[in-house]
Parts: sequence; structure tokens; C-alpha cells
Amino acid sequence: MRFVAIRAAQATELSGQALAQLQLPANGYLWLSCTRSEFEQHLTELQATLQRLCARASSKGGPPALRQIDTSPVGFVVLDRLLLTVHPQDATLRDSYAQRLLSTGSAATADAPVAPDARSTGARGVPTSPADLMLRLVNHMVDGFLALRRELTHQLDHWQAELINPRSRFVNWSMMLTARQTLHQIDEVCEDQRSAIQDWIEALKSWPDDDPQISPHERDMLQVRSRDVLEHIERVTHHVRQLVAASDRQ
Repeated sequence: MRFVAIRAAQATELSGQALAQLQLPANGYLWLSCTRSEFEQHLTELQATLQRLCARASSKGGPPALRQIDTSPVGFVVLDRLLLTVHPQDATLRDSYAQRLLSTGSAATADAPVAPDARSTGARGVPTSPADLMLRLVNHMVDGFLALRRELTHQLDHWQAELINPRSRFVNWSMMLTARQTLHQIDEVCEDQRSAIQDWIEALKSWPDDDPQISPHERDMLQVRSRDVLEHIERVTHHVRQLVAASDRQ
């Protein structure tokens, strides 16, 4: 498991602490992350810790668990001052984003703290709330699809060049079919993500205007960042469908 305390726009990893020792930071929040096997092994302790730390959490809830991220789902539990994430066994995405977050936080000092990042969700900076952190993690996942899309574009362009070359004997039909199946899989994953973020945006609209846990400005920023993530997902979907159409013409 990994525990990160985020306060005053700084991120600090809580090394060597047990679940029973965790406390919410003053003027901040906690990010708890674990693999699925750790979640199963420590479920009772996690439930007790969430109850102890978030007994007064509101009932507005968080977004539904994202149903499918490639072949490895990631679960999110968003509370007022705590984010719990459940990852596949290798937890590569969790570790890469945690390293980015900790590197950003380590650049701050008492005399020159890092200001909260008020730009788009994908921008660097320290998230201001558990919901903000959740959105940035989802955006981090979508970035991975963009990287894969670029690789597939390069490969499909190469195969297309071979197909139109009269001197080339094209033999990579099975690999080309696999690439096309991968594109369809990315499209399906993005549709799942799109549905989850749309549900999250609708849930945000239902939050009470006088919620003491979040200011109107913070809620407006979450709406903006949520739409940014949704547009990011839709952009990936558009590019993927263009590639599928191009592969159909080959």
C-alpha cells in the first residue's frame, strides 16, 4: 500500500505507517492506494480506517468505479478528505503518478510553497481535493491511450506504405488484424470511461449549494476539470475511430 498526505499544496509520502496510525492532515487530505490483492487482504482494516477517518463524510458519494481500463480496472472511492484507489497488481499507473506528485511537492519549501494548480486537469501541480486527484488520475490513464494511439498510427502508416509498394511482399496480415482489434478495444474502454465521467458530472450537479466541505468556486473548478477530462476522452475516441476507418481502407 501507499499513503500520501496532501496539504498546503505539498505531497508527502507516509512511509512506515500502518493503517491504524493514519490521521487526516490539517487543512489537507489523504490518498490511500492499494492493489486488488492488498484490498482483499486488508479489507476489514480499510473499512475500519475509512470509518474512523471519515465518519462524518457526506452521503453524496463519488463516481462509480471505472468498469474497464484495458484489461485492468481501477476503483475509486471519493470522500470529503480522502481518496481510496484500488489498482491492478503491478500498480504502474499509481506509482508513476505518485512519483510525479511527490516530485512536485518536494519542490516546495516553507518559504516558497507550490501554489495550487488552477489550470486544466492534465496540468502539473498538486490537486486541491480528493475529487481533483481522482480526475487527474483518470486523465493520466487517457494519456496512456494517446501514447498507444501514436504507436499504432506509426505502425499502420508503415504497413500502408508496404501495401502500396509494388516491390514489397506484405505478409503481416495477422499483426494488422491484431492492431485493428486493439483499436476497437481502446474505443470500448474510452466509451466506458466517457459514461463514468458523465455520471460523475451529473453527480456534481446534485451536490447541495451550501455544502460546507466545498466552496462554490471549488465546485465550479471541478465541473470545468471534469469537462476537460471528458473532452480528452472524446478526443482519443475520435482519433481511434479515424484509425479504424483508415485500417478498413487498407
